[in-house]
Amino acid sequence: MQVYTFQLTKLENLIFSDIPYLDTTVKSGYWQLAPSWEIVMGVKSGKITEAEYTEQYWAMLEWRYETYPEFFEWLITHEKIAFGCYCPAGKFCHRHIITKFLSHITDIDYCGEL
Repeated sequence: MQVYTFQLTKLENLIFSDIPYLDTTVKSGYWQLAPSWEIVMGVKSGKITEAEYTEQYWAMLEWRYETYPEFFEWLITHEKIAFGCYCPAGKFCHRHIITKFLSHITDIDYCGEL
């Protein structure tokens, strides 16, 4: 499975590609991959660290994987996919945690930021 990441404000990079993409934001994305508002605002405000965010978000993904396996089974059927949110490239972001989480479920090839 080829996995890409991208910033939603640069969606035009995907318009003419053959790479399916998912919005993974808490505001408008697939809830199965979205972090909670609590941890998003916690890390933005400095109330939780990036390590705490990662731990909490990972636990969320594990629970969702166990509770909604059909979504993740569907997800890993894609030969390639891109995960997007609003974080700028090169910054701490949950789309990279998703990628790492998926590597525990299936073989992936992270192909970078689009």
